[in-house]
Amino acid sequence: MKKSAGEKRRSPRVKGSDAVRIEIGGSIYNIFNMGPRGIGFLLEDMGDFYEGKITPLRLITNKDTYDLHGEVVHFSQALHLPSGDIYLCGVKLIFDNDESRTEIEEYIEREGLA
Repeated sequence: MKKSAGEKRRSPRVKGSDAVRIEIGGSIYNIFNMGPRGIGFLLEDMGDFYEGKITPLRLITNKDTYDLHGEVVHFSQALHLPSGDIYLCGVKLIFDNDESRTEIEEYIEREGLA
């Protein structure tokens, strides 16, 4: 039996905050959900996203920005939302070093996002 995204997840996700956005390829997206190892965001068209793609990204908070990389691990039409052609993209964060990972984890904990 195939596991759902929630069953595969190793860390819990929480609803996104208006204070956090993600920038990829010059476009800024609102966070749908996030956790210490990944981010989900909504977009209106498929763009250049596909599972397995690794892309530079910028996590933008109300205080700081974090330049990271991410791997698209999920991409599908968001059928659970009432509006038409909306897609959900899940990105696993790739950290260049432990310091970056710690900063993101501390931010999420400090802001009450986890």
